[in-house]
Amino acid sequence: MYATATFPYVVTTIFLIRSVTLDGAMKGLWHMINPDVSLIAFGSYNPLKNDCKKDAKWLALCNVVTSLYTAVVIFCVLGYMGHNTMNTCIEKDMVMMQSIFPDKFPTVEDVRRMFTQEQYIELMEHKFVGEFSKMADHSQMCNYATIIAEAAEGTGLAFVVFTEAILRFPFPPAWSVLFFLMLLSLGLGSMFGTLEGVITSLNDSHLITVTKPVLTGILCASACLIGLLFSTRAGQYWVALFDSFAGSYALMCVAFFEVIAVVYVYGYRRFSRDLEFMTGSTPGQYWLITWRFVAPIIMAVLFTCSVVQCFSKSTTYYAYNRETTKQQETEYPIWAMFIALLMVLLAILPTFSVWFLRYFKIWKLEADIPARMVPTLLQDLEARS
Repeated sequence: MYATATFPYVVTTIFLIRSVTLDGAMKGLWHMINPDVSLIAFGSYNPLKNDCKKDAKWLALCNVVTSLYTAVVIFCVLGYMGHNTMNTCIEKDMVMMQSIFPDKFPTVEDVRRMFTQEQYIELMEHKFVGEFSKMADHSQMCNYATIIAEAAEGTGLAFVVFTEAILRFPFPPAWSVLFFLMLLSLGLGSMFGTLEGVITSLNDSHLITVTKPVLTGILCASACLIGLLFSTRAGQYWVALFDSFAGSYALMCVAFFEVIAVVYVYGYRRFSRDLEFMTGSTPGQYWLITWRFVAPIIMAVLFTCSVVQCFSKSTTYYAYNRETTKQQETEYPIWAMFIALLMVLLAILPTFSVWFLRYFKIWKLEADIPARMVPTLLQDLEARS
């Protein structure tokens, strides 16, 4: 686990050093900074007196630093790709101009001598107003921002853009192996947390009688079989469907009710006392205000806006068009939307099902102990830790 967590940083640093030297890297960085107006299960393995407040601060800091660090590498590479694509696009446009105005430009070199690249881009931005107005219907209207936006999403970022940048490295095959090993380690590292959350929950519920290694094997084999779906010819579209619906809506909904359950059902005062017992200090007003108001409101607003945006217009995905050889925005069919809705409901359903079973005492766990026994239990846990 430590290897899968640190190896990507090593490879990312190498790519950073090389990517900032590529043509167009600084332009890509400017595009990045120029705005356009399951860890809960891991916590069960911590000592009882673990300082969770410090962990929360470090986790937030590491997330921000990692995101910015990788973003620099990505946009340097995107800047390089955009620079090359833009040059190719302008070159084709100049060839087109020469063919439309052969009397004025006998050769393409005459077009290049007439216009610098910056002047030609300015001409495109103004729709070729003036003596070259015929070009308006034939020009590709090359736009750097559009090129970056179309490249900066989907699997093409890793398997097309980055692989093209790797060709500029010395000994490309060696760097290719390192890059794809990094992708593999990122996938394995994220799956550790996901699987641990499922396995720990099933073991703690006492619904599963098999041993943990057997349960892990069953879950991994099941996930492998489901993953074969993404290896079919339509795998890219299944990835897009799962990416859009499997985690986003359900995750926000579950996180919202998790906060509500802890702060308003269990009680923020009891939760604060638990933290004081564990860490030795009482949570400050910042934490209390965040738990009680800020976090629920932000998640509710985000979830509402996401749902409104989903239903206010047709949900689309990008499909390859053989005629234009480009990705074309296409509406999801009804059956695909039904699968998407089913994925969201299946992810949310356990939250409400467990609440219903526990509230009406249909399902009673061995963990349901009398309140008077809690201090004794905590002292026992403290002694063990």
